Amino acid sequence: MKKDTSIVIFSLVLIFSGYLSSSSSFFQTSEKKENFPNSNTFYSVNTNSKTSWSDPTLISSKIGNISKHNDLPETPILSPISPNPSTSAKVNLDWNDAGGAIDYDVFRSNTLIISISGMIPLTRVSTSSFQDTVNTSGIYYYVIVATNLEGNSSLSNCENVSITITTLLIPQGMLNIILTGVIGVLFLGLLVLFQRKN
Repeated sequence: MKKDTSIVIFSLVLIFSGYLSSSSSFFQTSEKKENFPNSNTFYSVNTNSKTSWSDPTLISSKIGNISKHNDLPETPILSPISPNPSTSAKVNLDWNDAGGAIDYDVFRSNTLIISISGMIPLTRVSTSSFQDTVNTSGIYYYVIVATNLEGNSSLSNCENVSITITTLLIPQGMLNIILTGVIGVLFLGLLVLFQRKN
């Protein structure tokens, strides 16, 4: 009888050991990532159990660590440039606040911009507006790219402006000399007139 009892106990130990070995994955840590509807973020969850999940708040309270990852920023929309055409060397650019954006890269070209490959940004700003200054007349094309720690957005729509800058026919240095001479002549004329009165 004792021998039979020992055999039964030994068999139970073997069965239980096999169960623990086959179910060891139950206690392993795993990571799962999933996008949630209507969101620009996804969540990475380290789990310590085989628990079904669908809501990040529920996961955080039931299975532990949850971290939030930003997605790429949304594509900005550049407003039409006004006035257009323009006689000013100043170009005012305005666009919307793109979701998830930290900064904005401004690109300018003399031709239509369909790709920024190989281009260097004109500037990087943290606001949704920028005033550019050009030196010569011509047609200028602009696009905006939103940036964050994850990367860049797609290109904004491309807007252009035609600029005609009025240039002086007289060089600036010569103009200064002429103005100085005119002022000197006026001063001498007033001085002579004052002396005649006296």
